[in-house]
Amino acid sequence: MIGGFNFISKEAEEDIDDPTSFYIIPDKRKSGSFKNYLSDLKRLSAGKNKWTIFLISSETKKEADIHFLTTANIHTNRSTTILDQDGFDYLYNMVTREMEDTLGIKTDINRYRPAGPKNVSVIIGGGIETNTFTIRIFSELMVWDTRYMAVAKTLAEAIAHTLSASNGKQMTDTAILKESGLGYQQ
Repeated sequence: MIGGFNFISKEAEEDIDDPTSFYIIPDKRKSGSFKNYLSDLKRLSAGKNKWTIFLISSETKKEADIHFLTTANIHTNRSTTILDQDGFDYLYNMVTREMEDTLGIKTDINRYRPAGPKNVSVIIGGGIETNTFTIRIFSELMVWDTRYMAVAKTLAEAIAHTLSASNGKQMTDTAILKESGLGYQQ
C-alpha cells in the first residue's frame, strides 16, 4: 500500500513457456492463482463506492500517451465499467487538465477497443457491482521520459482526491511497501 492505495501485481510467471496476462483472462485460466487473484480483487472492490484501477503499459505509440478505458462491449451486458460516472468524469477532467497544461502530455478516453467478457474489469463486476477502469500508459513515458515521476504523482493525486470525495474518507499517505522475496523491501 502506497499513499493509501492497495496494490496487487503479478509477481512471477507460473509457466514461462506459456505466459498469461492477468488483464485479459481466458476461461481456461480461471483456476489456481487466477482464482485467488480474482477472489482478492472481488473482495477488495465490492461496493458502489469502491474503485479498481488497472494500470497497463503499451509499447505502441498512439496520438495520446495516456488512454483511459471505461466502455464495455455488447457481449458484456453493460455499456460501461463505471457506476459513479460523475466521479469518474471529475477524475478524468482533473488528470487531463494537469497532464496537458502542466506536462504537455495528451490523454484520451475510450478511443480504442472496449472491455470484453474476458477483461478482468468485467469479470470482477465493473459497471454492475463496482467501479473499474483502465489507464493504459505508453511505456516509453514511464521508462525513458524525464517526466515519469510527475506523471505518477499527478495520477496518484487526482485519483486520491476523487476517491476521497466519492467515499467521504481522506486518503492516508503511508510509507508501507510490500515485502516479498522478489526484490523490494521497506
